[in-house]
Amino acid sequence: MLDPALLRHLDFDGDGRLLSHELRQAISWTLATFSDRRGIESGLQSLSARQIAPGGPDGERLARSIDLILERIGKGGGDLALDELRDYAARLAEQPVSSAGILLPDAAGSEELRRFIIDAIRVTGGTPHPSGATGLRVDQGAEFTAGIDPYLQWMSSKPASYGEHSDEIALLIDELARKIDQFFLLGSLSRMDPRLTESIYGIDPFHHSVDADPSFDLSDSEKLDELLDRYPIAPPRVDGRLEQASVDNAKYADSIARLFSLAVEPRWPDSPDVMTEAMWKELARLNAAYSEWIASQPRLTYDAIDPERLSEYRAGTEASKISELAAAAEAEEIGPEAVALVEKALIFQAHILRVAKNFVSFAELYTSDTRAVFETGSLVIDGRYFHLAVRVFDRAKHKQMALTSNMFVLYAVVRDMHGDSLYEVAVPVTSGSIGNLGIGKRGVFLDTECTELDAEIVDTIENPVSLIEAIRAPFNRLGNSLATRIENLGATTEKQVASGSAGGLFGSGNTAGLLAGGGVAVAAIGSAAAFITGTLARIAWWKILLALGALAAAIALPAIIAAALKLRRRDISVILNASGWAINSRMRLTRSLSRFFTQLPGRCYRPPDIIRKSFDAGAEGRPARGYAEDPRAAYPAD
Repeated sequence: MLDPALLRHLDFDGDGRLLSHELRQAISWTLATFSDRRGIESGLQSLSARQIAPGGPDGERLARSIDLILERIGKGGGDLALDELRDYAARLAEQPVSSAGILLPDAAGSEELRRFIIDAIRVTGGTPHPSGATGLRVDQGAEFTAGIDPYLQWMSSKPASYGEHSDEIALLIDELARKIDQFFLLGSLSRMDPRLTESIYGIDPFHHSVDADPSFDLSDSEKLDELLDRYPIAPPRVDGRLEQASVDNAKYADSIARLFSLAVEPRWPDSPDVMTEAMWKELARLNAAYSEWIASQPRLTYDAIDPERLSEYRAGTEASKISELAAAAEAEEIGPEAVALVEKALIFQAHILRVAKNFVSFAELYTSDTRAVFETGSLVIDGRYFHLAVRVFDRAKHKQMALTSNMFVLYAVVRDMHGDSLYEVAVPVTSGSIGNLGIGKRGVFLDTECTELDAEIVDTIENPVSLIEAIRAPFNRLGNSLATRIENLGATTEKQVASGSAGGLFGSGNTAGLLAGGGVAVAAIGSAAAFITGTLARIAWWKILLALGALAAAIALPAIIAAALKLRRRDISVILNASGWAINSRMRLTRSLSRFFTQLPGRCYRPPDIIRKSFDAGAEGRPARGYAEDPRAAYPAD
C-alpha cells in the first residue's frame, strides 16, 4: 500500500491528478536531496540528517529540521520514522500557540488575556489553528485593538433618530416608503380632481378590477399578492391624512401598525393614529440621516462587547502579550512547513521508486511477489484464480471503453460478510474457457490484504478467451440448434399423441391406415439407408474424411480467423484506462501473460507469492473464512 500523503506531495499543482511532469519533478527533487540513495532503492521507512545532501534544494533546512525533531522526541542522532514524525506533528498541532503564530484562548496566562483572545476572534473571524479550532494571529490582535477607536467614535456619532428602536424603524420605513408615497400622491390627485382617482380605481377601488375580470382566480396567492402590491394601502383622501384605522391593504397593514406604534405615537402623542404628509417627510428625513450613519460603519464591529471593556482593551497591553507568546513559539523553528518537508522526504524515499515502477514500467504488474498499486485483488470463481482486478467507479463508462479491449471481462460486485456492497471490480478472463462464468455466478474475492470477501458477477463483456474455445464455438452452436429442433419436434409429437390426434401424424384416423402408413415409412427409411450405404461403399474412405473436413473447415474457419484477430489484439491498457489510468502505449496480452493472470488450480498449482505471503502475515488471529486449515494445503508446491 502507498501512503495516502504521497499523492498530496506529488500533486505539485493541487489539481487532484498525477501527471508525468510532476513525477519527473518529484524524482529530480529526490535525487538532488539524498546523498545516500540506498534508502531509495530499498524503500527505507526511516530518515536521518546524514542521508541529506547539503547542496540539495532544501538540504540545510531539511537536515536541521530532522535534527530538531529528533531532539524533541528524545532520539538525538538517531533515525526518524514516519509514525514518529506524525506523532510529533499531532502533539505539535495540539499546542495552544502554533509555530505559525496562531493562538488559542488556552494560550493565555490570565483570564483577561483569554477574554481578549476570545473577543478578538469573534470580531476578526480568527484563523484556523492546526488542531482544527479557530485561533488568533498576531496581526489580527493588533487589528482588533486598532479598530476600537474608530468604532467608539462611530458609535458616539449615532443620530438620535428614533431611540432604541431605530434599526427596526429604519427597516419599516424602507419597506413602506413606496406605498406611503403613493398614498399621499393619490391624495394630491384627489384634491386636484376627484375624478382622476375615480377613473383609476372606480367607486370601489379594491373590488372594481376583480369584478371586471371574471377570470381572476382568488385562490391564486401569487396573483392576490400582485393585486395587493398594485393597490394603495388605503383609499385616497382629499385631506391627505393617513389614518391607521383606514389601512385595509392586508399585505401592509401589520407593518404600518408597527410603524405607527414605534415612530408616530412616541413622536406625536397628540395624534397617535394619524399621519400627515408633513409628518411622513419628517420621518423620512430622520431615516436618511440614520442610513448615512449606518453606511459609515467601520469594517470591524464590536456590538457584542461592552463599551467599558473596549476602553480597557484600548488602554491595555493584551496585543503586545500575544505578540510575545507568538514570537516564543516561532523561536522553536519547527513549524508545519518544516514537518511537511520532512514528511515529503520520508515518503519520497520510501515510495518514489515504486510509484515510478507503477507509473512507467508496470513492473509490479508482471511479478508474483508484489501487487501493482492499481490492483484491487484476486477473484476466485469457477475453479480458477483471476489475479488481475481493478476498481470500477462507473460501470457504464468503464464498459463503454473496455469494449475495445477485445477481452472477456467480468464485472463483479464485492460485498462484505453482511451482504453490503463495498465496490465493483473489472476482472479480465485471459486464458482457459468461459466455462460457467456468467451473470449471477458467485465466488470469493481476496483483496490486497488477502481478506476474503463475497463476490458476484453482475455484468460481462463477451469476447473469445482462447483459440480452442473459438474452434468449438460454431459446432457448439450447431449442436445446440439441432438439439433444440429435436426437442421441439419431440414436444410437438408428444402433444399430438396425448391429444389423440394420431391422424395428424399419418394422415388417417383408423388403425389400418395407421399400420399402412407405418409400413410405408419403414420401407422408405430402409430404402434411403440402403441407398446411402451403397453410395458410400463406392467412395474411397479418404474422400469421405476429406469432405467432412472441408465441411468442418467451412463452418469453423470464419470464427477461427475472427477469434485469432481478437486474441492477438487483446490490450490490458484499455482496462486500466477505463479505471482512470492514462496509459498511452498498448499492453498486448501475450500467451505467457494470459496464463499468468488467469490460473487453473491443479495438482502442481502454486498460488502467487503475494497470496502466500499475505496468508503468512495474517495467519495469526485471523483465520480464513471457509477453510479449516491453511488454504495452500489444497494446492501443494512442486
